[in-house]
Amino acid sequence: LVSKKIDQVDLFKSSDVKLWFFSGVTSSNDKKDLCMLVQLFVNGGIFISSEYEFQISLLDQLARGIDALVLEGIEFQDNVAILSISALGAPPGHPLIRHALEIV
Repeated sequence: LVSKKIDQVDLFKSSDVKLWFFSGVTSSNDKKDLCMLVQLFVNGGIFISSEYEFQISLLDQLARGIDALVLEGIEFQDNVAILSISALGAPPGHPLIRHALEIV
């Protein structure tokens, strides 16, 4: 299933990504992040971390015309921005998700 989803993304050579994904050195967190981004890019949707409780309806926010939603923040470590995501939502092919895949 992962291989088929990766093949649907036109941003990278799927064979290179598959080698990275299935190598023994790739962390489970990195695999999780790639799966989340590929799923959002191909199908759209909302990712919600189970560690948080939200006081707003994410679906209501998207229905009001917001075309992408990122909740949490950016922290900096050694002048590198690290995005800590508690929720992420976007329609298929959204430029924000495309950019995230380009820099992964």
